[in-house]
Amino acid sequence: MATKPPGTNANILISGAGIGGCIMAILLGRAGLDYLVLERATAFKRLGSSLTLSSQILRLFDQLGLLEELKERVALKVNGMTTLKQDLSLIGRTPTEYFEERYGYGTLGVARADFVEFLLSKIPSDRIQWGKRVLNVEQDDEQVTVYCADKTKYQADILIGAEGAYSPVRQSMFKYLTEKGTPPPKSDLAPLNFEMFCNVGVATNLDPKEYPVLNKENTELDAILANDLPFTVWLLKLSGNRIAWTAGGKLLSRKDKSGQETLRASEWELRTDEELAPEIRDFKVYSDKTLGDLIDKTDPELISRVMLEDKCFSTWYAGRMVLIGDACHKLMPFGGQGATQTVLDAACLASLLHELPSTDMASLNQAFSAYFKHRYPSAKAAYDSSQMATSLTANRGVMADAIRSISLKYMPDKVVTMLMDKLNGERPIVSFLPPPPDRGLLKSTSVPVSAFTHTKPTTC
Repeated sequence: MATKPPGTNANILISGAGIGGCIMAILLGRAGLDYLVLERATAFKRLGSSLTLSSQILRLFDQLGLLEELKERVALKVNGMTTLKQDLSLIGRTPTEYFEERYGYGTLGVARADFVEFLLSKIPSDRIQWGKRVLNVEQDDEQVTVYCADKTKYQADILIGAEGAYSPVRQSMFKYLTEKGTPPPKSDLAPLNFEMFCNVGVATNLDPKEYPVLNKENTELDAILANDLPFTVWLLKLSGNRIAWTAGGKLLSRKDKSGQETLRASEWELRTDEELAPEIRDFKVYSDKTLGDLIDKTDPELISRVMLEDKCFSTWYAGRMVLIGDACHKLMPFGGQGATQTVLDAACLASLLHELPSTDMASLNQAFSAYFKHRYPSAKAAYDSSQMATSLTANRGVMADAIRSISLKYMPDKVVTMLMDKLNGERPIVSFLPPPPDRGLLKSTSVPVSAFTHTKPTTC
C-alpha cells in the first residue's frame, strides 16, 4: 500500500508509451498521482529485438510485486555474454550466473515487445490515449498545454517527455528556454551522433531440434563479430521457441555529388530480404544455421532498421516540463543500459513527485533539480560505458583484437567483480511503497535523495 502524497495530487501528462512512459505511469499510479499517457502510435506494434534487465532495476520490480510474474510470463535468466569470432570460436565470456547470489537478482532477457506489452497490461486502458502525436507545447505559471496533431489539446500541472531520442517535449523545452533568453548549451542543440546502424527482429516458431539452444533452461547473449568489417550479429534465446537477433555495424562516411557529407552503411547493410547480399544471408550464427535462416523465420513486417544515435543531454527540465530515458540520454544498446537507466529515471522522478508540497513553479524546479543532480552522474557514466562497450565489438584491427582479448579473456576475476559490484551495487526503490528485502550478499548502496526537508529522503 502506497503512502499518500504529502502535499498535492498533481495532474501529470506523459508523452510516450514506450518503456519509460509505461513504467512512469505504473509508478505514478502506485503513488496515487493523477496521470494520462499520450502515445503517437495508433496501436501497439511488436517491433524491436531484445533487451536485458539487470539487478539494478529488478529490485524495483520486486517492490512493485511484478518480478515473479515478469519471469513467469516473458523473461529468461541470462547466464552470461559470449563473444565469438566469425568462425564461432571463442573470444571471451562474461558470466552473470552468480548475480542472483551476490546482488539478489539475476539478469533477465526479454523481447522488447514482450516487455512493453507486459507493462501496458499494468496500466488501466483509460489512462492511455493512442494516436496523439504531440506538435507543440506551451506553458505558463499555472499549467502546461499540449497540442496534438489531431487538433486535441491537454492541460496539466506537469509534462513528462518519454518519447525517445527525438522528443517533441525536449524540442518544446529548448524553444521555451530560448524565448526566455536562457537557451540550452550549444552541445544540447547540436545533432545527435550517428555512427552505427542495425536491423532487428525476432525469429519465431523455431524447432528445438534444429536449434538446440532452445532446449536450454536459461539464455545467453551471444555477439558474433565479422572478421574484417565492423559488423556484428547479436543473438538472445527468448521464451516460446524464439530467438531475437540484431545485425549491424558502423556507418561509413562519403561525399555525395553536391559535396554534402552523407552517411551510408557498409556493404553489409541489411535492407529487405530480397536485397540481402549472399555474404549476409550466409553469415553463420550457429553450427549449421545462418542469419538468413533466422530472417526467413521472422515476420518481414516486424523487421526494423534502426539508425543508432547517442547523446547525453545536460538539459533535462524547464518550467513544467521534464524528460526521462532516451529523451535526455540516448545510449548505444550494446552496453545493456538503455532500459535500465530509463527505469532508474522513472523511479527517482516518481518518488520526488510524490513528495511535492505544491505544483507552483518553485516547487517543481526544486524537485526537477534534485532529480537531475541525482540521476545525471549515473546516466553520464552509463553513456560513457555504452560507448566503450560499442567499441569493444564494433572496432576492428590488431589493436582492437588485443583490447578485446584483455577485456574478455585475460582480465582478472577480482577486477571483473569490482566492476560488476560498482554497476550492480545501486538497486534503487521508490519511497512511497514498502521496501522489499535487501537481497544478495552485497547490500544495495543506493543513496537517499530528497528535494524537500519535510519528507524523508527518497532511496533512488
